[in-house]
Order: sequence, then structure tokens, then C-alpha cells
Amino acid sequence: MVPFLVLSITVILVYEFGYICLVTPLVFIILVWLQYRGSAWCMKYVFANRAKIYDRLGTYLNETIKGIKSIKFNGWEDLCLEKIMGYRTAAHKLTRVFLFMHCFFTFLGSLFPPITTLIII
Repeated sequence: MVPFLVLSITVILVYEFGYICLVTPLVFIILVWLQYRGSAWCMKYVFANRAKIYDRLGTYLNETIKGIKSIKFNGWEDLCLEKIMGYRTAAHKLTRVFLFMHCFFTFLGSLFPPITTLIII
């Protein structure tokens, strides 16, 4: 029902004011497509890599807990901590990438009115 209403309103506006009224739906479609592609990329790249890193971190923590006696006996605490912090830092970087991309594409949706206005003027 909603696409029919949008289409009919656009046709009426084009009839009344001319083809310049096609700019708004066109910009809207482009911005929605960009948001969709960006979020799909984030889901594919960021979440998949983050899951792999957390899986490796969980496996390493499990091995570390099982061998805690030998780690303490040989003084390998610093080595284990460095490796754990390396995994956590990598996951943190991917989280920051996701948050940046999410904010960027949300802001892109907020830019719809100014972009349309600038094109029409």
C-alpha cells in the first residue's frame, strides 16, 4: 500500500511541478541502497572476523586455564597476557570499525533533506 501511495504522490507532483520532483525519490532510493550495502558489508566483514577472533581467544583462554600450573612454574604470565591482549585489541579495532560505519550510514540517512534541497536549488 505504501509504495502505491508514494508512487501516486510522485506522479501528482511531477504532473503539477515538473520532472524536478523526481529528484527526491531518486536520492532517497540511492541513500537507502547505500545504507543497505554498507550494513551488509559490516555484517559480512566485521562480524565474521570478530567472531573468528573471539573463537581463537576462547580457545587460547581454555588452553591457558588448563595449563596454568606450567605457565606459573615457567614464568610465562607476561607472554600469555600479551597474546590475550593482542586478541582483545584486534577485536576492539573491529568493533570501532563497525561503530564508525554504523554512525556514518545513520548520518547518511539524516543527510537526505539537505542533499535533496541542494540538488533542487
